[in-house]
Amino acid sequence: MNMTRQELCAALDAQLAAAQEQVCVLAVPLAGGVPLYERGAGRRAVSASTIKVFILLAALDEVRRGRLALDTPVSVTAEDILPDTGVFVDGPGMHPLEELLVWMIVLSDNTATNVLIGLLGAECINAAACSVGTKNTVLERKMLDWDAVSAGRNNYTSAEDLLRVFAALDDEDTVYTLLEDLFTIREIKETSQRLAVARLLDAGKSYAAIEEATGASATTIARVSKCLSYGSGGY
Repeated sequence: MNMTRQELCAALDAQLAAAQEQVCVLAVPLAGGVPLYERGAGRRAVSASTIKVFILLAALDEVRRGRLALDTPVSVTAEDILPDTGVFVDGPGMHPLEELLVWMIVLSDNTATNVLIGLLGAECINAAACSVGTKNTVLERKMLDWDAVSAGRNNYTSAEDLLRVFAALDDEDTVYTLLEDLFTIREIKETSQRLAVARLLDAGKSYAAIEEATGASATTIARVSKCLSYGSGGY
């Protein structure tokens, strides 16, 4: 559907007028440039799950600096597991950092998020947010910690801060540099294998056929299948 800028603004104005909650909006062209629409873009607002982008940023920065690795084992205890999880249904265990990051972003799992907050610490996450020029982003509590909210602690960001993070990640040179710092040759091959698995699953191939074609284990195929079924379309 093609819309003029005037039509877009009118449609968004109507949507926001009908909204029952405070809404902040910043719409920009994919190629950058002058915003198409702005409403409270610089206003600090409760972040909800968008804070997870900054946790991802902090974790990847720790990997880049050599303080962590994508295969660093992380403990998930019974006390960590929240009732809303769709991932940790088999109980506590050890999981590589990479899996926790995938589950936090692709499945928006709050248990994985809280474990990562505990691993990294609020100071590290907030420093990572500041490193990309944010002005309104701060993490003060874990996910679903309503006692912290009652005590006046919350997580905040703004539409402008989110744009700063996405713009940094969308810069081609930045992405290439990040990948070179983050991934070994083995990890690049494993990522390519998972993408191949996803394509074959999407084509309706059986686990046996995929295993033969890619060399991926049944466990890897099952994990990719879970992301395809319950994720947000990242694959």
